[in-house]
Amino acid sequence: MSHRNSSGRQHRQDAARREKGQASAKRGVVPALAGQPSVQPSVQPSAQPQQRPQQKSQPRPQQRPQQRPHADRRDQRRQAPPQAVPVSKYAELVQEIQDEVCYFLPVDAFRAGTHRYLYHLGNYSPQAVLSMQQFMHEKEETLKGLEQGKMGGDERRSAPVLEAYMAAFASLLPSGFFADTLWQLRNVREGLSQVLYYTELPAFVRGKALFRRLEELYTEPAAITDTISFRSPVHQQIALQELHAIEACLVSAEERASRFDDKQGIMERITKARLHLAGCRSQVQRSVAGGASPRHPLLESIGLSLDEASMLETEGQLTQEIASLERQLTACSTLLHAGGSDAETTNETVQSAALLHLDQDFVDRWYQTTFPRLRELFPPYALKGIPIAVDVPVPAPAYGDSSASPQRSSMADRHGQIYPLRPSRRWLSPEIALMMEYFPGHAYVEAAVSTWDPSLPLDVRRDVFMDAMALFEIQNLSGLEGVLQPETALLATLQLLIEDHSAALAIQIMLNRLSYSDAAAYFNEHLRLPPDVLQAHATGAVVGGDQALARFLFRSRIRDLRRQSRDASRKVSWISFYQSIFEQGTFDPSHLRNP
Repeated sequence: MSHRNSSGRQHRQDAARREKGQASAKRGVVPALAGQPSVQPSVQPSAQPQQRPQQKSQPRPQQRPQQRPHADRRDQRRQAPPQAVPVSKYAELVQEIQDEVCYFLPVDAFRAGTHRYLYHLGNYSPQAVLSMQQFMHEKEETLKGLEQGKMGGDERRSAPVLEAYMAAFASLLPSGFFADTLWQLRNVREGLSQVLYYTELPAFVRGKALFRRLEELYTEPAAITDTISFRSPVHQQIALQELHAIEACLVSAEERASRFDDKQGIMERITKARLHLAGCRSQVQRSVAGGASPRHPLLESIGLSLDEASMLETEGQLTQEIASLERQLTACSTLLHAGGSDAETTNETVQSAALLHLDQDFVDRWYQTTFPRLRELFPPYALKGIPIAVDVPVPAPAYGDSSASPQRSSMADRHGQIYPLRPSRRWLSPEIALMMEYFPGHAYVEAAVSTWDPSLPLDVRRDVFMDAMALFEIQNLSGLEGVLQPETALLATLQLLIEDHSAALAIQIMLNRLSYSDAAAYFNEHLRLPPDVLQAHATGAVVGGDQALARFLFRSRIRDLRRQSRDASRKVSWISFYQSIFEQGTFDPSHLRNP
């Protein structure tokens, strides 16, 4: 184990001992040294003790009646400290893996629901990547040893998910995934957005986190490396957009600096960060992008087949679904504006939805009206929190990851967990964003699988599974008459068309028929969208087309299982089907069984 990992664990153990010592001091106990018992602080007598004044004789107190023995035992139990619940070896292993991965990926750790690693951006140097790779291999061996012993039922269901996670994460490390310049720029933008706009966190926490993340933006080894490379000229242009978005975050940090304690220190680091970003911009502009068909480490990490035969088969399935969605889109347009042009009706609906804002009033109206109707269609899993809107000056890019993650609220009027929602160009309307991210999306699936899900950062298969389930559910809802409003049904159908065309474009690029530079022309040929919306989603297909392909393959598998369950002699209801899928304990669709 490398020095960084061992020192990081030692630092966390020292912090735990300091907290224990402080708690003991508050109780009046001096923490014991190694090998010495703890002692109570003795009261030292003064040098010249005062003479006690003479008092009148007091009557002898009456003797208390003798208590029953079981009453003494009851009092002792009340005064005895609560006994610590024993932690299993598997739980210790999961916690150790979570600590190391969260330390390695602090921005993704926040998305996974923890605030403990807000004070840095992460170290993705070759040495850190190698150290993490060795750590994962060691823990894989530890998990194999635990599986041969005694484990609980939930642990038995959770162990295969953890094993698949470690294998996928270990495959990403040597592939250069974390050394990609575009990924690092997106990581910086997301890290600054977290500490600037998630106001549910206390101000002093966000101020300290902003101070540290600004400092690490231009400090080695967390700073963006000098080795800058891109898959294509389109990725190079997207990197310039990311730099512009980071500069917008710095402007917002400058405007909000007065809300934090160390305003002067923050302003100094903003100035240094701008100088560093100026150098990065010049390097990005001078870099030479390659034109070869790229590898897809995300697809490879979750074990999807990428051979030509499987791609051709998937392409045929995509063609059939796209044709079906186009017929459904025509029916939605006719329902909205009978006799009008489908293209004009679609463009007007998209433009009207773009004027809506995902603010708290919109979230509250949706939560009180649409949410109860949708909830009746699915198994009654108890959701852990409520959605809130995050006040962000500009929406996130269409290729940005705006997934809501459960966070512990610090506001007095909100109890338990919340799901912060940021506006994003990825979704065509705020209502689709709520359905995708809250219900029946991520928050619902997380509640359904919480008994066996380790919930670790950057679990690619888990994220793809949740997105695929949400899209599959929205596709079913949009086909049911009267469940969604006509405008929402049209936008949901169009959203699915964008998703399928992104997957089809990924296949075209993988088969070397098209290049990334052809994305805008491809979308312009196959979709009826306003120019700005079309350009945003074409850019999203360049960055996330491989994940769109993975989501389509997951949806196809789930659709096949649903068809089998309906054709069986014992027909399975919609609610029972979902409950069976969620309780099988896997994010791998190839391992799902027919309910």
